[in-house]
Amino acid sequence: MRGVELGWRNWLLYIAVILILVLFYFSMSTVPWMKRPFGPGEDVEGYLDDLADMIRDEKWEEATRHLPDLEKAWDQVGARLQLVLERNEMNRFSFGIVRLDVAIDRRDATRALTEIAEMKQVWQEMGK
Repeated sequence: MRGVELGWRNWLLYIAVILILVLFYFSMSTVPWMKRPFGPGEDVEGYLDDLADMIRDEKWEEATRHLPDLEKAWDQVGARLQLVLERNEMNRFSFGIVRLDVAIDRRDATRALTEIAEMKQVWQEMGK
């Protein structure tokens, strides 16, 4: 009788471990889905494109007004992604926003466009 109880416990343990591994696999494979905007104001990639266009056209005041929109979008999307991404990836994007803010404030188009290009690269590599 005792051997049967241990057998069931072992099976339950194996099933629990398998379910946890499956859960981790699915959570890691959902990054592309989680990066998509779920509502208005969450299109991080769209904000990056818009800011790049404003900077190319030297619309610095407009870029300054739209940078907080990018920050808000990143805060919302980043909150979802922090569960499945490495902290380093999250920090690289956040630091890019800070450097972009400085470049826009100094009206340095080359630096700002470089930061946007780097942020887009980080965005596309997230979850790979």
